[in-house]
Amino acid sequence: MIELTKENAGAYWRNRAGLTATESIDVAELAGGVSNVVLKVSVAGCDPIILKQSREQLRTRAAWFSRLDRIWSERAALDLLGSILPPGNVPAVLFADPDNYVLAISAAPAGSIVWKEMLLNRSIDPAIGARAGDLLGLIHVKAIDHELLSGRLADVVVFDQLRVDPYYRTVARAHADIEPMIHELIVRMRTAEPKTFVHADFSPKNMLIHNSNPFVVDFETAHAGDAAFDLGFFLSHLSLKTNLLASNRLEFLELIAAFRSAYDRRIAGSPFDNDRFRGRVVAHTLACALARIDGKSPVEYLPDDLRRSIREKALDAIVDRVSSWDDFVARFL
Repeated sequence: MIELTKENAGAYWRNRAGLTATESIDVAELAGGVSNVVLKVSVAGCDPIILKQSREQLRTRAAWFSRLDRIWSERAALDLLGSILPPGNVPAVLFADPDNYVLAISAAPAGSIVWKEMLLNRSIDPAIGARAGDLLGLIHVKAIDHELLSGRLADVVVFDQLRVDPYYRTVARAHADIEPMIHELIVRMRTAEPKTFVHADFSPKNMLIHNSNPFVVDFETAHAGDAAFDLGFFLSHLSLKTNLLASNRLEFLELIAAFRSAYDRRIAGSPFDNDRFRGRVVAHTLACALARIDGKSPVEYLPDDLRRSIREKALDAIVDRVSSWDDFVARFL
């Protein structure tokens, strides 16, 4: 297997794309993730492309491993989403190299900004939240029992390796008093019906914003599963940033409300439109927030005193089985 780097990716793509030696190629390594090498390859006169290659060992302080072939879950995810979404919301698949676990996909529109960076810089736009909620709701409803869920996306081993174990089982081991609640969430994710497409990494770091529209990336943890996890995972990110940027609390609450309202409009009348589902969303939000403190991939931008405060609030709410969004806001935000 060829391990791609910024130094050799140009030659790799020149060979794969049949480019001549005179054509100029520029390669930039994209930061932000811990599980793949992600390289942006630009050829003069052509649209840039993204090369993604799996790595078995993730770049975290704690030892963390996952299967190389998870890159093909990403391809399966993009194939499914390409069949249900209008163009421009997710990358298009351009090329796959099975021998080297490399996937080539289209790049985000020029000038796009990572939403996480915008939020940490206090650029908090409810319109973006509404579009993200509408997009996620559209995916969850349109992908219910989709035929492509029965193939590669039915395999949940990578989801377990990259989410269930490093997030949920890790915090359960760290905090024995919440182990029964976390176990219930794990079991419910396995048995949830109906199954739909779950991104499992739907977060501001994986959305590039262009003209207020989100371009969503990074689908290696995608699978057929419980839509409530996607909601909880996403809302935990916004909740942590609300705690961090307390002076912007009202703007974050408005953003979160816009996201939830748009999502609720999309799922109206669907199997997800019920209080049991919304209760699981709150439970996943708390579990994911705690996992970003005491899991294998702690969030990098929180100071120690705030980590302690978030840990205490999350543990108390989980033990008390908080299940309504209003109670969650009152206790955690």
